[in-house]
Amino acid sequence: MTPECAPLVKTGGLGDVSAALPRALADRDIDVRVLLPGYNAVLDADPDAVELARFEALGQPVRLLESRLPSGVPLLVIASPRLYQRGGGPYQADDGEDWDDNALRFGVLAKVAAMLGSSQSPIAWRPDIVHSHDWPAALAPLYLRFTPGPRAASMMTIHNLAFQGLFDMGEIGSL
Repeated sequence: MTPECAPLVKTGGLGDVSAALPRALADRDIDVRVLLPGYNAVLDADPDAVELARFEALGQPVRLLESRLPSGVPLLVIASPRLYQRGGGPYQADDGEDWDDNALRFGVLAKVAAMLGSSQSPIAWRPDIVHSHDWPAALAPLYLRFTPGPRAASMMTIHNLAFQGLFDMGEIGSL
């Protein structure tokens, strides 16, 4: 699970790694999926994406869509227009300021990943490992840890320590 994946959405090296690693795993016959927020560019890349499920995550309505990356790797998209369909980039508005609701936006990404890796999954496919990339995905291992029943293992890769996703403690309640 990642907040960016080239060529659909990329601000730096994270987008490149998030595209290359799943492709390399798929080339080794590993059943891998990429989970990505439904930014405009992601949804525009496949207007015929198939809806797999509808549910709520952290009180936000979510449609889980299935598509494919240009490499052929399966792509799961979190369609939640209020959270992801807006101008600017994945982390900031056009004016360069961080989105005020980034904690919730990426909390939903992490929560959906944890759901997919547990018995709470709204779809039949479940990963053995949930791989979280950088701060936007960092809550997934925590959500998994406190999910009852069988669940996937988790791992976290930090690609750039300069970006940490720091938020006011007041945000913790919504997460």
